[in-house]
Amino acid sequence: MKFERPVFNEPKPLYKQVAGIIVKKIEDKEIAVGEKLPSQDNMRRDFNVSINTMAEAISSLVKEGYLASRQSYGTYVVSSKPRSDTVLERRREIAVVICAGTYVDTINNLY
Repeated sequence: MKFERPVFNEPKPLYKQVAGIIVKKIEDKEIAVGEKLPSQDNMRRDFNVSINTMAEAISSLVKEGYLASRQSYGTYVVSSKPRSDTVLERRREIAVVICAGTYVDTINNLY
């Protein structure tokens, strides 16, 4: 798998450039859903970036829903489209939690 390199003098952060290159390959079906990506160390060499930059790019793609990563197993493509539920909404809702009498019984036993 061959990756183009990011532009170092561009104002866009390197990790975003790297993530964009990977997304483009996924959307163009050069990397298939279900395919395992090379190790972060191998990809960082291909992109000519630091391991921290590579880890941040992978992490951002995991958050967006393109990739799934698990230590000792690797990083896999799980979707060719970003997850739509990545944006959290603020709602005016209240949750009510009702507990059995165990807490009250414990309090009563203390006194």
